[in-house]
Amino acid sequence: MSGDRTVVHVTRGGTTTVEPDDLQAAAARVRAVAARLDGAGSDLAAASRELIGLPSHPDVAALGTALLGARTAWHAPHRLADELRELADALVHAAGTYAGAESAVARRVREGLGVAGGLAALSGPLALPLLASTGVAWVLDQVLQDWMHHVLRWAAGGREPVGATIDGLGTVPARMLDAPGAAGAAVYLAGALTVGLPWWVRTGDPVRDAARMAAALLPPSPVTVTAHLGGPPLPAVRGAADAVAAVAQTYGKGPVPLPPATVTVQRHDRADGTVSWVVTVPGTQTAALGGGVPTNSATNAHLVAGVPDAMTRGVLRAMEAAGVGRDDPVMLVGHSQGGMVAASVAATGAYTVRTVLTAGSPSVPHPVPPGVVHIALVNDKDGVVGADGEPDSARDADVVVVDSSTTASAVFGEHAVHGYVATAAALDAEMATWPADHEGRRALEDVLGTNGDGTVTATTRWTVSTPQEEPPVPAPVLGPPSPWPGPSGDGPFGPGPSTFLPPVTLPPPAVPAGSGVPGLSRGW
Repeated sequence: MSGDRTVVHVTRGGTTTVEPDDLQAAAARVRAVAARLDGAGSDLAAASRELIGLPSHPDVAALGTALLGARTAWHAPHRLADELRELADALVHAAGTYAGAESAVARRVREGLGVAGGLAALSGPLALPLLASTGVAWVLDQVLQDWMHHVLRWAAGGREPVGATIDGLGTVPARMLDAPGAAGAAVYLAGALTVGLPWWVRTGDPVRDAARMAAALLPPSPVTVTAHLGGPPLPAVRGAADAVAAVAQTYGKGPVPLPPATVTVQRHDRADGTVSWVVTVPGTQTAALGGGVPTNSATNAHLVAGVPDAMTRGVLRAMEAAGVGRDDPVMLVGHSQGGMVAASVAATGAYTVRTVLTAGSPSVPHPVPPGVVHIALVNDKDGVVGADGEPDSARDADVVVVDSSTTASAVFGEHAVHGYVATAAALDAEMATWPADHEGRRALEDVLGTNGDGTVTATTRWTVSTPQEEPPVPAPVLGPPSPWPGPSGDGPFGPGPSTFLPPVTLPPPAVPAGSGVPGLSRGW
């Protein structure tokens, strides 16, 4: 990953592109100018002092008046220097804001939430009341903030504050659980869950520690990857919006349903004879902690904990089965959990990944290798992004797109994949204005080409599953002592019944229609 970063801020007014490193460099240059102005101010002061020892003369008096005016005017060097220093401070603050950096105070407060959660859990019978009272206080704090906001607007001619506050109560949960709010809640609950961990197994990150505890109880199952025939046609992916739209299609909500955990692999045969690939991965599709569908909550725990997970292994197997070459340029795309899987696949180094495009995804502890450009789409109202305990989960990305164009109205409502298609479209429009040698633009073009350039595409789909072992046939169940002599003995009413259950015949396992053809299943 490069040291540079590009931040695209999407608002209702359009997009703004900022290079935080450039802002830092500009601030340094502004401070250098301010230092020179300070020097000029010192020179003027020194010249004024020299005049004191000179004989009285009209020219000396005129020069003294000019020096005094230069030192006291609104544009005096020391005043201009102060203004430039304020400008430099604003540039540094803007660089930190666009880079998604938290203030030290905000980070300490969030870390304190983990301690508070642990203390609540240690309070014995008071634990649940304390947790509940914390939640109530959190809600009341949000309502109070809303009321104060409406009071200020009322003073400027706005609505009556009580009615406006009551009307906004329905959106309080959604606004509380935006990215920073969800991060705080995750840290607080994780602190309560991990309070009993010994110090030598802690990582300093309560959310990751909680995920490791869960992952230890939920070992990943063996993975099977099966070719899925049919499905809706997938248009050629030509940009970020097409890529996220392809992920939306893998959720199977279109006219032709797809099985859960279906990975789409699109091959791009370029006019110059080279081959590249786009691999799309869906997010969480079941809240189960196990079962045959690996896009589940157990995979989330494994990914946040940084341990092997079923979907990463499944995507690697699907890429192998699709024929992806080790040296072919690849673009990995995922929404939510799928973005974490995409980053995890890239981190293995098994393929030549050029771009990882994530949409609404928490971070994983494995950084992408050097040379891989990570493009992160983040809606700042999306609480799922903060589920890893970090409100700025795109902090390690090379290109960060922060979408502030929406208003939270339902809890996790801004997490929908279709909203991220619009965010990606804004990125495409902004990226078209970037220079041809911009790293993010080049990484996409290495896989997608430019303007189609005669590329022919072909799409295959692969369903990842974690088959569960058949439950064992129950052992024979012995009943109470029988009045009959035995299975073949005769009782007073004829042949006696057997004390053993009759044999159980299990039906063959059901195979869903369209799940694959013989010879194309690959196991891990």
